[in-house]
Amino acid sequence: MSLSSSVAYGLPSVVLLLVLRHVWSGRRHYPPGPPQEFLIGNLRNAPKTKPCLTWEEWGKTYGPLIYMNIAGKPYLIINSYEIARDLLEKRGQKYSDRPRFVMAGELVGLGIQTALAPFGPLWKKHRKFFAQALSPNVVSKNYSSIHERKSYQFVQYCLDRPEEYKQNIKRMSGEAVNEITYGAHRNEEHDFVDLNEELSGVTARVMQGYWVEFLPWLKYVPDWMPGAQFKRDAKKWRKQYAWTRSYLLETVKTAVTVAQSDSREEDEGMIGSSGFTFYRAANDTTVSALNTFLVAMSLYPEVQAKAQAELDRV
Repeated sequence: MSLSSSVAYGLPSVVLLLVLRHVWSGRRHYPPGPPQEFLIGNLRNAPKTKPCLTWEEWGKTYGPLIYMNIAGKPYLIINSYEIARDLLEKRGQKYSDRPRFVMAGELVGLGIQTALAPFGPLWKKHRKFFAQALSPNVVSKNYSSIHERKSYQFVQYCLDRPEEYKQNIKRMSGEAVNEITYGAHRNEEHDFVDLNEELSGVTARVMQGYWVEFLPWLKYVPDWMPGAQFKRDAKKWRKQYAWTRSYLLETVKTAVTVAQSDSREEDEGMIGSSGFTFYRAANDTTVSALNTFLVAMSLYPEVQAKAQAELDRV
């Protein structure tokens, strides 16, 4: 059967499935939300920028729980702190999960990382690992010297190149996180900060949104087909992620003790995949917090003077 014949027979089937899914989903009971269009749902009225402001405005009309559907993908917007805490914290065992990320999680392979892993045994193992690595006693005992040394380096960087303070913050934070995670921030071959930043850039592109997220069956189209550039990109990025994880883990294996057991390979894989999550989570938040702090101190020098006076007293 030729490609044109396959498309001719397959396209009506796809349309029929979409129609049936639309009709079936319409029979379920969902919270109120903005009006939807046939098949595409809220694709055209979903906010393109500053979505939080739109959610807040919609909350005045539809209430604390808002349902929307974008081309078959459902979204529930929680517009209430109390409801969010009740559902996601008090009843976290029932509702703590991740949405399906076809491009990032399945095609690129990020589904094994903590941030994208579904709620289950793997995620619980990651959480246990982080709870041990980030306990107050461990942080105070093992990481304080790294924080202190990097703080001194940052001050020196700012004295030497004050116009590059933003780059200095990112560099200092990245080095500290890598030293905590891998025991070093570079070796003779590679700079670990650069390796992680390259993956951060890829992650940002992967999470921008692809049609395969709304039409998951597209993941099965051959790489060579016209319009399947996302498949070719995913294949390339998957190799990049796998190589970086493996490389960084191999560089510190001698400093990592993993129990000799049947789960050794699984444990090493967990350490490798959670390491990049640790870098993203720690570095992004640290950089944001320090930038915000410097802006606040610049805008409110009287507060800075009070803080300095308190430091001088102790």
